[in-house]
Amino acid sequence: MTARRPHRFVRPTRRDLLAGVGALAGSLVASQARAEPPRPVAEWLHSARDLPFRVPDDYVGLHSDHGLGKPVPAPTYPYDAIRSHDTDDADGWPATQWSRIEREPGRYDWTAVDKWLAAHLGKTRIWVLFGCPAFYQKYPGEPWRYPYLPGGGSPPRDPTVAAAFIRALLARHPGQIHFVEVWNEPNFGPGRGGAAGRWPEHSREPGFFTGTAADLAALARAVKSVLPDGVRLMAGAWEGQALEGGRGNSLVRFSLAPDGGGGLGRDHVDALSVHAYTYRDDPNSLIRELKGYRQRFAEAGYKPGLPAFLTEVGAEAPMAWTRDRPSSAQKSLSVKRWLFIPAALGFSAVYLYKHSTLHTLGDPARDPVIARAIAEARNAMRGRTLIAAARLDDETIWLSFVDGTVAHA
Repeated sequence: MTARRPHRFVRPTRRDLLAGVGALAGSLVASQARAEPPRPVAEWLHSARDLPFRVPDDYVGLHSDHGLGKPVPAPTYPYDAIRSHDTDDADGWPATQWSRIEREPGRYDWTAVDKWLAAHLGKTRIWVLFGCPAFYQKYPGEPWRYPYLPGGGSPPRDPTVAAAFIRALLARHPGQIHFVEVWNEPNFGPGRGGAAGRWPEHSREPGFFTGTAADLAALARAVKSVLPDGVRLMAGAWEGQALEGGRGNSLVRFSLAPDGGGGLGRDHVDALSVHAYTYRDDPNSLIRELKGYRQRFAEAGYKPGLPAFLTEVGAEAPMAWTRDRPSSAQKSLSVKRWLFIPAALGFSAVYLYKHSTLHTLGDPARDPVIARAIAEARNAMRGRTLIAAARLDDETIWLSFVDGTVAHA
């Protein structure tokens, strides 16, 4: 997601694909309980040939600034997970970026982190490692999406300092972080340079990550080495990498890049993270994008069962939302589809961006219509076992569950 100003341990409830006898029994029940779509099917998203998919209890995640001193009301609707990226304090500064916490080598200010954790008790939490302090930068001083910190997109010269920061974070809050995500939208440019190509060599726009694919692979190796049991490494938050494959693709380049220790980037990955924003108010375009990401995962050599997360979704330019456009009914429809489609395609969670932002999510912090849509979609799916899903001929997204319930938007 574009910067706008300077500013689990996987629980047993996650990703319950039935296996062995359980899968067989579930399939038999599913064949008896499956509802029929009310209209002709244009495209099956989850068919009778697919194993039933249990939607995790922590499927609906969020980005939010509430609890950090900003005048943002807490959600009135239920959510079950939270991601640390783009969280601002009362003065508009990024509260959870590495550089805002490690002020000098080995000296940490945990004030905002403590508040952030306290504001989201009982939630699954993704911590995004992001924003390299100036004193560690391998490529110092280069333009970055957050102008307060030139060079913030750089990896550290020595990846073990990032691992030390994560170790300190987890020691302060043991058991409270479930995933560590290695960077936000770490694209490397349009495919030139292989594992050594960097964003600044190919684009005049500041990038979120200004290192190479090999830099990111080394960072993943170092961070994974310090994660205790119960904390998993999430790689990527890839954006715009779904539809064009090949060795120029950033997701693929990281996955196949040498990690500096004899392995590859993909060797350290426990879960994959992607972003997908809706353009021109076409929420069903998300189907094509998420299917494209599935193809990229396979191309990069990941096993089919590796959990995948949609860690940012929302509206974007040229159809960023305003207070009146589109209508509240259309916004609600889009939000529900953003939540239904990934589940239909077997994604483990969706993190909505952002609770108090109008132009991407309709500001559910203050719009009860949007808040109600999130609650309805979440309650229709949470903990249920999906047995069929389709895009119907009128573009409706339709889901059927083993307990006989259905959901549609």
